[in-house]
Amino acid sequence: MRIRHIGEFSDILAGYAYASQLSSSDWAWEFLRRNRRFQANAMAQVPDVSSEAADARTTRLILMRRDRLAETWGLIFFPNPDLSARVADVFWSDRAFPRKIAILGRERATDEPDELFDVGLRTGRVTHLTDARQREHLLIRAGASALQVRYRGLPLFAGRAVKLDVSLSGISQASRQAQILAQAGHVFGHGETGAPRLTQQALRLRNALIALDAHDAGLTYRDTALILYDHQRVAHAWQSGSTAMKSEMVRLLAKGQRLRAGGYFRLLQGRLPANGRQAGCAQC
Repeated sequence: MRIRHIGEFSDILAGYAYASQLSSSDWAWEFLRRNRRFQANAMAQVPDVSSEAADARTTRLILMRRDRLAETWGLIFFPNPDLSARVADVFWSDRAFPRKIAILGRERATDEPDELFDVGLRTGRVTHLTDARQREHLLIRAGASALQVRYRGLPLFAGRAVKLDVSLSGISQASRQAQILAQAGHVFGHGETGAPRLTQQALRLRNALIALDAHDAGLTYRDTALILYDHQRVAHAWQSGSTAMKSEMVRLLAKGQRLRAGGYFRLLQGRLPANGRQAGCAQC
C-alpha cells in the first residue's frame, strides 16, 4: 500500500495488514519499488519477455535477452513497480538472492508420491521463467505467500509427472536451507494454522515502510505516529515534552530510506540492514 488519500490514520494502518505474510524477498521488493530512480528505469525499459498460459494455474515467461540494467538492481528483468509483492512476478538474480531453494526435477515412478509437485505446482499459482541463459526459475504462490525457486532437470510442463528433489549445496548450508524450507511449508499450506502474526522483524519493517510512505505523502512525524499508535498515546507523548516518540519516527523513516536506497540487498542475503553504508546497488 502507498498513502495517496488521507482519511482516518487508523484506517491507513489496516492497509498494511498483508505485511504479516511477506517473506524477506517480498520486503526487499516493497522497499525497492518505492525508489524513484528504480521506477524511472523500470518504466523506461520494456522487458523483452514473451508470456503464455501453460495451464489454468501456470504462466510461462521467456526472457529473450539479458537485461543488464535490471541486474544492477538485483533483478532478472523489471517487474511493474506499481504492483505489490502480493501480485508482482519478481525474480531476483542468484547473485542478489543466493538463499533460494534449488530443486532438481527427475523422472517419477508411477506410484511415487511427490508433495512438492502435487501440492505446490498443482494447487498453487506458478510463474515459470526461462531466462536468456536458458536457466529455469519458478515463483510459486499460495494466497499472499510466494517462494522463488531455482529449477533444473526434466521439463515441468511436458505432460508427464516429475519428481522434485530439493538440492542441498553442502552441510554448512543445511541449517540456512532448513529455514527456507520452513518458509516453503507456509506457501504449501503446512505451516502454522490461524491468522498470521507479525514477527518482531516484520513489525519493524512494516513500521519503517509506513514511515517512508507517510513522509513521501507529506505527513509529519506526528501524523506517522498517529498511524501506528492511538490518539491518546500520541497526544500524551507530544504534550509531555518528551522527544522519545518523535525520535522513534525519525529512526523509522531513516531505516525505510536506507532500505529503499540499497539496504534491501541485505534482506535478500538474510541480514538486517545496518546503519551507515548501503549494500551494493550500482544504481542506488
